[in-house]
Amino acid sequence: MTEYTHLIEEARQQQAFREWRNHPLYIQAQNGQIEIKYQDGRTEIEDTSTGKKTYNFPKGYEGQPYKEKLFDRFLKIFTE
Repeated sequence: MTEYTHLIEEARQQQAFREWRNHPLYIQAQNGQIEIKYQDGRTEIEDTSTGKKTYNFPKGYEGQPYKEKLFDRFLKIFTE
């Protein structure tokens, strides 16, 4: 049974990473706008008067190098 321990641990890390990246880094409200910045670098801006949401993504957000760098940051934070 212990031969699969590394696979289980890897799956747990991936699940924890998915949850971590969707947690807000900060929430700021001013002048009728709510800005939420998430751990993975994306920003959501909502205009409270219209309910319209705008999303800003960092450069290279969809690329593999960005995701790997983000995962390394996650590991550094939670494995120290």
